Amino acid sequence: MSCQARAVSIGLEEYINGEVVK
Repeated sequence: MSCQARAVSIGLEEYINGEVVK
């Protein structure tokens, strides 16, 4: 489960970074 949570955290970070860049 930690692996899944880690993947979600990374996905959220990339999503937020992408929104900020825009």
